[in-house]
Amino acid sequence: MIKSFHFKNNLGNKLAADLYIPDKYENAIIIMHGFAGNKDAKNKISWANALMNSGFLVMTFDFAGHGNSEGDISKTTITQNVNDLEAAIEFLRKNYQFDKLGLFGHSTGAATAMIEASENPSINAIALLSCTFTRDTYAPYAMPKEEIENWGKKGFLHYYEDENTQFNLSYDFHTDAQKYNNPELVKKIKCPVLIIHSDSDPYIPVEIAREFFNYITSEKEMHVIKGASHGLTENLDEVNRILVEFFNDKF
Repeated sequence: MIKSFHFKNNLGNKLAADLYIPDKYENAIIIMHGFAGNKDAKNKISWANALMNSGFLVMTFDFAGHGNSEGDISKTTITQNVNDLEAAIEFLRKNYQFDKLGLFGHSTGAATAMIEASENPSINAIALLSCTFTRDTYAPYAMPKEEIENWGKKGFLHYYEDENTQFNLSYDFHTDAQKYNNPELVKKIKCPVLIIHSDSDPYIPVEIAREFFNYITSEKEMHVIKGASHGLTENLDEVNRILVEFFNDKF
């Protein structure tokens, strides 16, 4: 069963969410989309269904300003993503009973999971897919240094993905991202960590994922998918299998 609803973040924005509810469950997983993404993308729905069918209570949601959630996407920051996630965790714990909680994020959603797990010992396992591991790989950092400097001078960056996804992104996104020393953050994570990454990711080189894998001091595993895109949409069956095996093994 899939239940759609809204919950409020720390700013009072109503965030759109879906709950994938199996007949029986003991543990829960929250899935997060990436920069300028949403919970209704094909890969997010596939991952949620695979985990629900394996017996997990699964929650997906749109970050503030994204998808069907309230908020201003131009004011997106990593810190606000973390605040949104913490509101989702609070809602889930308050309204549903479960034993263990896992986080699964894609791209900047994965970075959000990584940051939360470094600060929250109640997170029992995390899966990071195409993660923006470093301050220089947070979207939209696939740009020359001069463009970032121009972004600072203007105060905003015109982000264009397609005709339906374009907006002026505040320079606050950049300054906020600099607060997070991710190599040190991942060393604080105590729960099991899964990394899934493409060897041909056009935004975040797999070498960065391998570097961060070495920083992790908790139980960990890494899967490199050959020839896949950043969203790994062409490899859903393989990713679903890896996810289900990981969370079943760690919970």
